[in-house]
Amino acid sequence: MTQAITKFIDYTDIFDQFESYSEFCDDVVKSLRQEKPEGEDALVLVVDNGFNLDKSAVVVVSDHLNLTGASPLAGPNDPAGPRFPVINNIYFVPRSSGIDQTVVAGLKPGTQPTESEIAQIAQLGAPCWSYNMVQTMLVAAHAGWKVLAILVAPGSASTKEQIRALLFNFLKGENLKIESTVNRKHAKERSANVS
Repeated sequence: MTQAITKFIDYTDIFDQFESYSEFCDDVVKSLRQEKPEGEDALVLVVDNGFNLDKSAVVVVSDHLNLTGASPLAGPNDPAGPRFPVINNIYFVPRSSGIDQTVVAGLKPGTQPTESEIAQIAQLGAPCWSYNMVQTMLVAAHAGWKVLAILVAPGSASTKEQIRALLFNFLKGENLKIESTVNRKHAKERSANVS
């Protein structure tokens, strides 16, 4: 059975045809809430840069640690979802795949962990970190999305074309298809206006 991905958010600047942002921002929140999914299995595919990835250029996120010290759900509850959303099992984890899986730590943008801090994060169970994935996932979960989260290693020896081909082959192997896209330029312009 083929499952559909009806939303795609890219923070890596690799996928030309999809909704693209330079960082997590209010426009990402609005986009996830305005396009509220239908059904319990509605999938949003989120691609972000992953730091300290071991060997692999691309990995699938199976869980996370929120070490940002904040939550995008703080404050008055938005009617897009419940006051306290359940985020257990919110990640879509492939049944079988040639792509490695990982737990990611969400860090505050601009944070550059020291070697000692990297070791501490690893001891907590997250061998890598990102700056946008966890915040995006929390908003997506609140709005009712299931999240297929992909991390790409910045500066990977793989070209953009190779990474795109790897991801699309992975989606095909998992019987996942992308049903809708948005204008990349429009999304990037909206993100650039956030300051």
